[in-house]
Amino acid sequence: MRHLRMVVAVAESGSVTKAAAALGIAQPALTAQLNRIDRSLGGNVFVRDRFGARPTELGELILRHARVLLPAMSALADDAERLVNGDVAKGRRSG
Repeated sequence: MRHLRMVVAVAESGSVTKAAAALGIAQPALTAQLNRIDRSLGGNVFVRDRFGARPTELGELILRHARVLLPAMSALADDAERLVNGDVAKGRRSG
């Protein structure tokens, strides 16, 4: 999920430097992570040049999924926390 958040941050800011600042990490650390993400996927997620960072076709695919998965995982974490704390959402039963 952390990788997906990084990819979304870069896409939304259009810049690795701006995304790093928004994520609270150093730009070289984000660049290194993006390079690892590229290697793990077998292709570049972004075209990076002096004009910024733009998603490739692979990047667009990742972004489409990330924009579904990130909110879903956030909702899952919220629901799990409410369940564990005994505050089950209205209309749902535990067990």
